[in-house]
Order: sequence, then structure tokens, then C-alpha cells
Amino acid sequence: MIFCLWVTDELLAMTITRSLNFSARNPIKDPQEQIIDSKTHPSNTSNIIQEVALNQFPSEAQAIASISIQDQFKQTLELQLNLLKQEMLVSFNEIKQEIKNVAVSVVEVERKCEVFGTQIKAINTEVQFLVNKVDNLENKIAALEDRSRKRNIRVRGVSEEISNEKLREYLNNLFEEVLPEIPTDEYKIENFHRIHKPDTTASHLPRDVIVSFSSLSLRNNLMKACRTKPRTNSIYKDIIFLQDLSYHTRTWRKSFSIVTDFLRKAEIRFQWAYPTSLRFTWKQERKIFWDANEANSWLSGINKKA
Repeated sequence: MIFCLWVTDELLAMTITRSLNFSARNPIKDPQEQIIDSKTHPSNTSNIIQEVALNQFPSEAQAIASISIQDQFKQTLELQLNLLKQEMLVSFNEIKQEIKNVAVSVVEVERKCEVFGTQIKAINTEVQFLVNKVDNLENKIAALEDRSRKRNIRVRGVSEEISNEKLREYLNNLFEEVLPEIPTDEYKIENFHRIHKPDTTASHLPRDVIVSFSSLSLRNNLMKACRTKPRTNSIYKDIIFLQDLSYHTRTWRKSFSIVTDFLRKAEIRFQWAYPTSLRFTWKQERKIFWDANEANSWLSGINKKA
């Protein structure tokens, strides 16, 4: 600041001195007119001062100009920084508000997920209840169908070469072979027919024959005799007597085949009971299985111990 005041005073003094000699270089105006003009037009004085300063003190004048430019640049930079700060603050507030909105949305979504989860659990419980109910109904229907077939026998191994006209005679001779003590006129076959061959059965095997008797006791005696009495006639040697059961029951019993095969090899008697279950005695302990997976797990444990 002191330097600037000193420079200003020196410039004013030099200006007055130079104005006295200015007439030699500028004949238009005399020194008095130049002074009067400088007083009348301050801008001219400023221009003259700048010109004299640049000529007499060039380094100091450039320093002053540099300081002025730096101040202007500093002010411009501060202004830009303030504007940038304001813009960043506005953007930050907007982002903050968006985050709050997202947080509210997330909370709402979590609340709805909890509601849906509760509803899904209730639906799953109801579905499981309905599945169990359907299974029970299927078992009851299968039991009723099995009961209606109680007087039937499924005869397997009867050749397809035997026509329907000769089939009754063939069956009577077969039953007489199995139970010779019962007169032929007491066999009283109500109905018989060949059934459709399943897709899983080999093509060369004959279709089974379903025979329905009027007497349940006769049917039971035939089933018992076919398992205990040998057959003398080779024609009937490969004939098998089976229970006539519903498809549901046959499929369910087939799922226990691993366990029943093991029991047959071990010569352990087993029984199919209602509701559908497998029952037998193992080492003086009564076993009852309603599910094939449970029975297979029991058998796996027996094999591991062995």
C-alpha cells in the first residue's frame, strides 16, 4: 500500500513537470491548457499516469497489473466454487431425498413380503391338508374297488391260442386240477374275460384272465390251494393265481417290492392291511409301515447291522 501511494505521488509530480515541457513535443496545447485538460478530464490524467508509470517504472507497474489480474481470477474462481458448492448441495439433497424414498419403498416391500410369506405358509398348510385328504380318498376308493373284486382271481399264463369259446372249459379243468375234491358243478364261474395288456408287459406274454366266482369261500380255497398243492398236469404248471386288485393298490404294493422280496427270502410272513400298510413280525417285534421309503430305510439299517 505504501509503495502504491509513493508511486502515485511521484507520478503526479512527474506529470506536472512533464506538462511544462510537453509544448515542445505537442504544439497544439500549451502547458497551461494541458493542466486544465487533465483537471477537466480525469480519465486523461489516469491514462497519462499509466503511461508515465509504464515508461518510468515498468516492472512495478506490471506487478500492480499482475496483482489486479490475480485478484480478478481469485474472485472469479471463488464465485465458480460457490456456484459449484451450491449445485453439489442441491444434488446431495436430491440424492438424500431419493435415498429416503428408496428406504421407504424397501420397508414397504419388506412388509408386503412378510404378508405374502404368511399367506404362502397358510396356503401351503391348506394344500398339504388337501393333499392328505385326496390321498385318504384315493385309499378309500381303492379299498372299495378291491372289496368289489374280492371274489375275483387274476389267472396269469393262459395262452392266447385258447379262444374265448374254449376258455371256460380250460378254466374248469384248471380249477379241477387245483382242487380235485370239489365237484366241477360247484365251481360256478359267474364271469371271465381277458384284460388289456399293460405297456410294460413283454409282447410275447399272454394277457391275464379275470375270473369271477359266485362263492367267496371257493375263491379263497383256490388261492390257498394254488400256493400249497403241486400240479400233476404239465399244461397248468406255469399258471399263476393272483389277487385281482385295483391299479392304485397294485402300484402302492409294488413300491414295497424291495422289502417284500427280502421278507420272502427270509421266510417271514407279511400281511397287507387296511388302511394300506405292510405288517410283519421281525425278531418278536411287530412292524407296520405305511410308506415305502420308511420301509426301505428300515431295511437299509438292517443290512448295515448285518
